[in-house]
Amino acid sequence: MDELRVKDGQLSLVHKGKDHAFYVLADGKTGVWMISHFSPANETDTLRWANDMTYGLKALETHGVKRLVIDVTNNGGGIICLGCAAAYFIAPWKSKTCYRYDIRLTDPMIELFDRAHSESKKNATFDASVFNMTMYGRLESFKAMQRPRELLEPGRTKKRGNVKGRYSNLFTLDQDCLETLNQVTNEKLFPQLQRGWETKDISLLSNGILWLDLLQLCQVEHRLTSYS
Repeated sequence: MDELRVKDGQLSLVHKGKDHAFYVLADGKTGVWMISHFSPANETDTLRWANDMTYGLKALETHGVKRLVIDVTNNGGGIICLGCAAAYFIAPWKSKTCYRYDIRLTDPMIELFDRAHSESKKNATFDASVFNMTMYGRLESFKAMQRPRELLEPGRTKKRGNVKGRYSNLFTLDQDCLETLNQVTNEKLFPQLQRGWETKDISLLSNGILWLDLLQLCQVEHRLTSYS
């Protein structure tokens, strides 16, 4: 495990990989986990990403870190299941589930869904995944969606931030992400944490670029302290 180097008033590097960097603050009790992306290019890179994550977090725990700051500043996101796996690894909850999503429904958004779905039927090379949740999501009932309208209808009316609006049905990635969750929690593949961290001791630092992966990290009991 990397040797801890303490310098007064500075971050002390504990472990640095291609995708993650782990530091300890001068107090010796606060760790900083910097995640550069959630978008490894292939299976080999995904295993490296997970190995860097588990190794670095284990290093922080071994050095006695009690508080954890997760820094995703300028992180552009990527594979949603990795965000879910990261959250589950540091603070496991009762069942291996991922955050439930919905989408604010506006007329332009609905039009985009319909146009993308129509275009994908005519053009096999068209990537509709940005608009068509059938590409990477399931309804909350775990039924695979066949068309965008299953996500959009009947929809839900919610008041958020004192603004009332239309939202899609909830959808989930539980079945799709279960393999990833099982993988990162396999002690034969990766080092496992002895204690992890309580949610009251975890803070999330973001400048708002990250989207769905950020939501996955926030699902740690929905009680993370967040600074955007």
